[in-house]
Amino acid sequence: MNTRIAFATVATVALVAGAHSVKAEEQKLSGTSCWTGRSNVLATSPKDLGMGLEFTGTYTADDGKGEDSSYRCVGLGGYAAGMRQAFSWWCMAHYADGSTVLFHGSDTADGGTKDTIVSGTGRYEGVTGSWRGGTLKPMGKLPSGQFAGCRRLSGAITMK
Repeated sequence: MNTRIAFATVATVALVAGAHSVKAEEQKLSGTSCWTGRSNVLATSPKDLGMGLEFTGTYTADDGKGEDSSYRCVGLGGYAAGMRQAFSWWCMAHYADGSTVLFHGSDTADGGTKDTIVSGTGRYEGVTGSWRGGTLKPMGKLPSGQFAGCRRLSGAITMK
């Protein structure tokens, strides 16, 4: 076989195989996220304070076939002159097979949230996507410095 033809054949097979393995697949995301956590507050008055947050939670997909996960987050937020300032967080989602997804989120003006994937490992390597959270559903009165809640989530992720 001619060397040029052999090289062209190998190159074509490699390109086709590579294109097949990196085909992106979008998946819709719809489910419920619930969490509990603690805040560490620094304050000069009840109207002026900053806080660090640490919380853990779970995500459950609506369809029962989706990727349920648990996650751990750290974040911050505060109040200045009694006005709520933006809250933001960084989270790591953990899946049953050991894969992880790092994402960043913040609250939105309408009382919801917006989260965006930063990176993933295992079968989530190369994943991209984002989702929005609906209105907060508080989960009862807790001791000072603790919080809990749930939100409905919807969005999409793209798997490599």
